[in-house]
Amino acid sequence: MADELCERIDLTRPNFSNALIIGACGKRIQNSLDERRISSILCHHGQPCGASIVCDEDRLPFADHSFDLIISCGTLDSVNDVPGALILMRRILRPGGLFLGALSGAGALPLLRKSLTEAEMINGRGVGQHIHPQIDVRAAGDLLSRAGFFLPVADQDMTTAKYSSLDRLVSDLRAMGMNNAMRTPAPLMKETISLAKSLFMGNADTTGRVHEMFAPLYLTGWAPEIGETRPSGPVKASRADINGMSAGGISKL
Repeated sequence: MADELCERIDLTRPNFSNALIIGACGKRIQNSLDERRISSILCHHGQPCGASIVCDEDRLPFADHSFDLIISCGTLDSVNDVPGALILMRRILRPGGLFLGALSGAGALPLLRKSLTEAEMINGRGVGQHIHPQIDVRAAGDLLSRAGFFLPVADQDMTTAKYSSLDRLVSDLRAMGMNNAMRTPAPLMKETISLAKSLFMGNADTTGRVHEMFAPLYLTGWAPEIGETRPSGPVKASRADINGMSAGGISKL
């Protein structure tokens, strides 16, 4: 997702001078911006990857019109107040500034969801909330419009990864910081975990690997220029639609 966001910067015409990077992939993005001679500040709700500012995405401690580029990678899907976070990001953008975001969207991890749900139902423990609600591409476009962004675009990719066990998938999710962030998470019983592993591997192909789906969702929006009042509705697109568009088609012009 970080590499995709950096590539999208090159599809825009303006020359950005300073950027705010939000998320655990910030150092990777910062190195890419350094190559483009764009100064940047790293921000995250923890302190991994050398973040210099520690805060929540919906409580950013910056004055209005502080940056001409904001990149948010991998965090908006778990923010308590997503509309509030987007509104705040739009406010701290300078007029004509660009917001680029990426998050895990709806449709991700279908086999993990199915395995956990079926295991809990079979064991009669009741189905707990283990994966937070996810944003689909339509809702993402609407959120950008509600936050006041101009020329909002939301598009989604689908990526498949092969796993030899449920433990390997869980290990990757934990490495991505995608642990259960609920204040009172519903614990999984050992019997449920064992059954979920068996159900998950029941989807394996002939090589013994399970094809799990990830669904990165990408957001693009511009802060309105001073005096710019024309309405701008959301655009929802698939990856095939985006690949078919010219660079100018998704730029501010």
